[in-house]
Amino acid sequence: MAVLPHKWPWRNWPVAELPREIPRYLADTETTILGGQVHEAVMIKPVAAFLGGTVLTFLGFANLPDTADGARNLLALAWVALLLWVSWRWFEWTRELTFISGYRMIKVDGVIIRKIRMMPIGKVTDMTYNKTPLGIILGYGTFIVESAGQDQAFSKLPFIPDPDNTYRHIQNLLFKKVPQDVNIVNISTPKRVNVGWTGRFRKDPDGRGGKIDQDDQNPW
Repeated sequence: MAVLPHKWPWRNWPVAELPREIPRYLADTETTILGGQVHEAVMIKPVAAFLGGTVLTFLGFANLPDTADGARNLLALAWVALLLWVSWRWFEWTRELTFISGYRMIKVDGVIIRKIRMMPIGKVTDMTYNKTPLGIILGYGTFIVESAGQDQAFSKLPFIPDPDNTYRHIQNLLFKKVPQDVNIVNISTPKRVNVGWTGRFRKDPDGRGGKIDQDDQNPW
């Protein structure tokens, strides 16, 4: 259950309901896409820093002498700066999105400079799924992906909500079924062999192969 309100909760989204910046980068066949905002746990450190700074500010005000107006003003300015910083981090969180379609992983972040990074599912060669004790309690995980090339748009998807179902979703995409009936070409002859056909394929006496126990004029 989300603690903070999510503008884009983690679920399967029809393309028509996605943020306007996302559909323009999708293929026409990508009609639904899993994702949304990253988990609100990303705000734990900023909120903890703000609360700690607030406590220190009040302690400073309580212990400073009445004549220390300059120090009080500095403390007040520091607290306002801390408030602005945590507000900015919250705004960044509302704009940090991750999506997974049948073709690619998409990571969107940044406010002033908007970054939209993609990795095709077909390029993923390995993936590590981590859940810390806090992640188990709050319900988020981190995915570390490796691609076939040296240069990749990103290598980590942190603070992913509903991580178990998301992991299964990615595995289904990575290990989806491939066609069982495949045409192959014999390297020694131009004749194609359909591996889905149950006929026998025998070799010539010279070992080259290529003759089939079917009508050579129409073996298929």
